[in-house]
Amino acid sequence: MLNRSNMLHTVQGMSVIGYTFAIELKSPMYERNTVVELAEKFHFSTKEFPEPTKRNSFKNAMRTQMKKGNESDKILHFVEETSTNITFQVDKKVLESCNLFGNSSDGGQTEIESMIASYNPVFQVVYDKTTDRVICQNNEVLMEVYKCLGVYMESYTKQTLTRYIRNLLERNTNFIPYIKGTGVYFVPAYQKSYLDRVINFMYELDGVKNTTLCEIPALPNAESVVAKSVVDSFVDMRNNQRNEIEKLIEDNGQLTEKMKENRLAEIAKRGEVIAQYEVLLNKELAEAKESTKATEMMIKNYYKFGVLENPFQKLIDENKGNTEVLNEIKATLPDDILELVTI
Repeated sequence: MLNRSNMLHTVQGMSVIGYTFAIELKSPMYERNTVVELAEKFHFSTKEFPEPTKRNSFKNAMRTQMKKGNESDKILHFVEETSTNITFQVDKKVLESCNLFGNSSDGGQTEIESMIASYNPVFQVVYDKTTDRVICQNNEVLMEVYKCLGVYMESYTKQTLTRYIRNLLERNTNFIPYIKGTGVYFVPAYQKSYLDRVINFMYELDGVKNTTLCEIPALPNAESVVAKSVVDSFVDMRNNQRNEIEKLIEDNGQLTEKMKENRLAEIAKRGEVIAQYEVLLNKELAEAKESTKATEMMIKNYYKFGVLENPFQKLIDENKGNTEVLNEIKATLPDDILELVTI
C-alpha cells in the first residue's frame, strides 16, 4: 500500500515529491523499425507504436511536397476524403484589387481598398485507398509524392512520436501537465524508474541528451504548485470524462461487456490518481476529488445492476412535476452529478 513516506525520494538529503521534465525529441523523423527495436529493448509494448496509416502518410507526403516548391502563388487545398479516395488540389492564387464595404470597429459603415483572392485549379493528386495508388496529372509531382509516401509509411514524424511517448506516460504513470500549455510535465517520485526508462529510450533515439529532470522538493510552496496542477489537469480531464461517459451510454447497446468494462476501468483510474496525489501531497484535493463522484456512482451502479446510467436520473424522473422534491435534489447533489442528469 502506498503511503507518503514510500512515495518520496531523498536527493542529497532533501525529500522530493517528484520531477518535472519536457519531451524534447530532436530529429524531425524517426524510422519506425528503429523505434520498435528500442521499445522492445526498454520493455515497452510495441502496441504503443502502431504502424503509420496510409491515409496520414499520404497527407504528410502532400504537405512535404508543397513545402519543397518555391512558387508562393501555389496553394494546397484538401478537397475531400471518401471511403475509397483522398483528394488534394493544387491551385494558383490570383489577387485582384477591390473595394471592401463593411462595418467598422469604430462604428458605422466604411469603404476601403483591399485585395480579393481567387483560385484557379492547376492539378489534383488522389490517393486510391482500394489499390494503394497515387494518381496525379503532373508526372514530376506524382513521382515525388509517391517516393515521399514510402518514407512516411516507414517513419514517424517528431510530433507523432512525441504523442505516442506522452500516451505511454499517461497510461503507466500519474503524469500531469505541471504548468498548463508549456509542455512541462510532472511525475511523482515513486514512478521515477519508469520515467528514467522513457528518458533513456528518447536518448537512444536521438543519440544526445534531450530531457532535463528537475527535482520538486517536499516543501509547502512546491506542494501547492503541484496541487494546483493536479486540479487544473483534472478540470480538463473531467470535461473529457463527461464526454466519454455520454459516449459510453450512447454506445451501450453496441458494446460487449468486456468493452464496457475496459472503458469504465479507464474512467475509474482517474479517481485513483487523485487519491494517490492526496497521499503524496499530504493534503485534500477537494476540487479535483469532487469531479470524480458522479463517475464513481455510475461505475458502482454498473457493477451492481449491470446498467449504464446515472443512478440519480431514475429518482429525478420519478419526481417530475414535484418542484419541491426536485429543488431538494438539486440542492443536495454535487455539481458534477447534476451535469450528468436531466432535470
